[in-house]
Amino acid sequence: MELGLQAKLLRVLEGQEFVKTGDTKCTRVNVRLVAATNYDLRQEAEQGHFRPDLYYRLAVLPNQQDRQIRLMKNQLLPALRLTLTMLVLCCVLYPAVVWTAAQLAPGHGAGVQLRRNGRVVGFANVGQKSNVGQKFTQSEYFNSRSAAADYHADGSCGSNKGLSNPEYLAVVKARLDTFLLQNLGVRAADVPAELLTASGSGLDPHPSPQGALVQVARVAARRLPPPPRCKPWCSSTSKLACSAPTT
Repeated sequence: MELGLQAKLLRVLEGQEFVKTGDTKCTRVNVRLVAATNYDLRQEAEQGHFRPDLYYRLAVLPNQQDRQIRLMKNQLLPALRLTLTMLVLCCVLYPAVVWTAAQLAPGHGAGVQLRRNGRVVGFANVGQKSNVGQKFTQSEYFNSRSAAADYHADGSCGSNKGLSNPEYLAVVKARLDTFLLQNLGVRAADVPAELLTASGSGLDPHPSPQGALVQVARVAARRLPPPPRCKPWCSSTSKLACSAPTT
């Protein structure tokens, strides 16, 4: 900006009036000037390239950069406090509470392991000897219920699909067709609903006694115990772990 134009701008700022081009009367104004530059105006004023009086007039109001720096300084300490608080809460206190609760459970948080020939083959319910949330689809076992999350414990959930949802109906039909193919001689009307639909948690493996009875013929053919021995066992059990009795 030329020095002459700087003088005119200074007069407008100080007197709050100016004369339009071609006019003879002064026009009063009440404005606030917002100025921005990539030059160091203090240094420019010292070198004589910028009017010092105009510089000090413009410097009455803090520039935007200084305002942002002050805001950042004012918000920095609360942000650090909040960050440290959440770190202590989520990374120290919460894990400590979970660890303490786990020490009171059987297995001290490691779960109750089921072993066969010295190898871990699954986990058991607390205080029981039945498998928890494990998928059984082999023909020699009583098949467990379906699970929307495919028995992934980190994603346990229902499907959230309504009874009239086309995708849901297609999944149920596919499960029914697969079950009838694996259990020859079983009628579709005899297949209980829990073998075709997923449980609310998605991790409940237990079929009902009826769900076990319709699988007796298939399991007996693969595991050798005759059906007459399997049926009374299925009928007398209110909740079945997903495994077959052995002789």
